[in-house]
Formats: sequence, C-alpha cells, structure tokens
Amino acid sequence: MNLDLSIQHIDVHTNDLEESLRFYTEVLGFRYLFAPEADAEAPLELIWLRNDNGVVIELTRERRGDYDAEAVNRASATHVALRTPDIDAAMEWLRQNDVEIEFGPVQMAFAFDRELADETERSVFGYTDGKSAQMRLAFFRGPSGERFELLQDDLR
Repeated sequence: MNLDLSIQHIDVHTNDLEESLRFYTEVLGFRYLFAPEADAEAPLELIWLRNDNGVVIELTRERRGDYDAEAVNRASATHVALRTPDIDAAMEWLRQNDVEIEFGPVQMAFAFDRELADETERSVFGYTDGKSAQMRLAFFRGPSGERFELLQDDLR
C-alpha cells in the first residue's frame, strides 16, 4: 500500500520564541503564518512559519520551567535538511549573521540507480559514470541548538 506521504511540517523546540522567530524570518527567510491563542493549560506555545518553497516550521516552547531545549537539541542527532541552489552564498549569509557553523561545506559522492539528465547536470557536480551524484553539504545550529543540514544537490 502506498500511503502517499509528504511532510506537513517540522517541529523545532526552542527556549525563546522571539529569538527563534527573528532567526527563522530574518536569517532563514521564513514568513510568519500564525500563533494559536495562548492557553494557560496547554503544555506548549506555538508559532508556525513557512518559506517560499512551502517548508513549514512549527516553533514550540515548553511551558515547564525545567525544560532546556538547547540541551535536548544539542544531544540529538536529529536535524532539518534544507536545500539551496548555491551553498557558497548561503554559507556566506549564515556567517554574516553570526550563525554557528559546525562544518562544511564538504562534497560527498552518493551512488544512485538512475541515469543523469544531461551533460550539464553531470558536469556541475563532477559525475563520471552517469549514475552517481555528488552533494555539497554543511551543518549549522539555530538559536536553541537545533541542528540544520544545508545541501546543494540535483535530486528533484
């Protein structure tokens, strides 16, 4: 059975909704969608954001005083992968905005079982056999320690 699944949104925990809202809108280019009415009984405060490519982020803050989103995020290998057409320009923008860069960009080769589209596609990423792909990728952190992978690829 094909469930025909797609990503509806990505949840990102934060300690500071305002700081995260600024980072996601001013640095990463997301737009504010909405924040549900505050409910004192609800365990979370929420802000929803979307970018021009339809990626939806749900920023959440725990109401419990003992929850440390940054410690949890830094201990987790979980990450949000964002595609960019120009990783060098994106990395420069992140550096200009004092974003914590973990590493990269680095180039990595991956084998795929498909023919590449054309000679231009093969030359851009340095393909040699018509069935392998190379991606340039980097990792960086958001204001609450959330981890991002930034990658440039041709997988569509």
